Amino acid sequence: MLLLPCVVFGQSKYIATSPLQFLKMGGGPRQEAMAGAYVGLADDENAVLLNPAGLANIKGKRLGMFHKVGLAGIDLESISYTHHFEESPAGLGANLLFLHSPKIERTINSSTKEGDFSCYDAALTLGYGREVSPDLLVGGTLRLIRENLDDKTANTACFDLGLLFDTGYPGLSLGMSLANIGKGVKFISKNEDLPITLRGGASLKLLKDTLIISSQIDKSIDSPVIARLGIEHKVLDAVYLRAGYSNGQDIGSGISLGMGINLRNILADISFSPYGDLGNVTNLSICFQFLPEE
Repeated sequence: MLLLPCVVFGQSKYIATSPLQFLKMGGGPRQEAMAGAYVGLADDENAVLLNPAGLANIKGKRLGMFHKVGLAGIDLESISYTHHFEESPAGLGANLLFLHSPKIERTINSSTKEGDFSCYDAALTLGYGREVSPDLLVGGTLRLIRENLDDKTANTACFDLGLLFDTGYPGLSLGMSLANIGKGVKFISKNEDLPITLRGGASLKLLKDTLIISSQIDKSIDSPVIARLGIEHKVLDAVYLRAGYSNGQDIGSGISLGMGINLRNILADISFSPYGDLGNVTNLSICFQFLPEE
C-alpha cells in the first residue's frame, strides 16, 4: 500500500479532470463541517467511504443517512450501515451513494429544443475492517459504480485500502487511505482514469475526549495537494460544535461550520459551507445506533 501511491500519482500531469468526481464527495455533515479532516478519526458509519479501517472500531450497529444540498441543484444522497462483531475485533460496512441533478434541456444546433434528459452517478460500497494488533487497524472496500447520461451508461469497479494507527500518545491516532483504485471507466468511446486519492492525517482527542482536533492532507491524480483542518467540541452532554478549513479551492473561502446532537441512540447533524456567488452547500444527516449492552 505504501508503494502503490508512487506508481499511480507518478502518471498524472493535471491535464484533465477525472470523471466520477462524486467519489471524492463522500462524507456526512460531521465530516463536511470539519472540512473533510477525517481519515485519522474514522469513528462513525462514514468510515466505509473514507477509511475502512475504522469499521473495526465502531461499536454496535449503525444506520445513517445524509442528504447534501449542492450547487446548481445537484444533490448527493447516502445511506450507510455498519456492523461490529462482538466476538472478534472486526466490522462490516455498506454504503449506497447517489448523485443526481435536475432535468437538463436537450437542444439541437443550440436553438431547437427537443425535450429534456437526466443524469446521475451511483456507487455501492462494501467494506471490511479488522484489528491486526492492539495498535493497528486495517480495512478495505469494494465499490461498484454506475454513471448515466440520458440513454448512455457506463459501469466500473474499484477498491479502497485504509489503516488506523494508535501512536500510544494519549488521544493521538494516525490514519491513511488510498481510494478509488481501479482501471478507469469507458463512457461511450472514451477511456478515463478514476479519481484515485491518497489521504493521510492525524486526530488528537483532548479534555477527556470532549475536544477533537483533526488534520489531513489529500492528493488526487487530477488535483494539487489539499490541506484540511477540523475541530469538534462537545459543549454540553449531547451537543457538538464543529468548524473546519481547507485550502486549494477555486471558489469559496474553504471555511465550513456545523453542529450535532447526540441522544444516545439517535444522532442528528448539519453542516454549512459557503461557495461565494455560487451559493451554499448544506448537509443534513440522521443516524440510528444500536449499542451493545454493557
